[in-house]
Amino acid sequence: MVSTISVLQWNCRGLMEKLPQIQDLLSRFDFLCLQEILLKTNIKFSSMRHVQIREDMVPGGGRGIAILVNSSIKFESLDLSLHHHSS
Repeated sequence: MVSTISVLQWNCRGLMEKLPQIQDLLSRFDFLCLQEILLKTNIKFSSMRHVQIREDMVPGGGRGIAILVNSSIKFESLDLSLHHHSS
């Protein structure tokens, strides 16, 4: 038996402005990897069927990312903050 997962990556340039499209995508994909979500920490967004990993906008340039994972998929989030590349 082969299990498949579906993944979508999208630079959405504003999550709240694209909410209807994102809700549709959440029903069709196991993983949504979103860039430029343009959310601040005080803005709440949730999905009953997806777990959210999110880094919000920061002053000076970071525009935010979110990874939404179907809650039926077991996963582990790794803290890579201590790993730096020399470039």
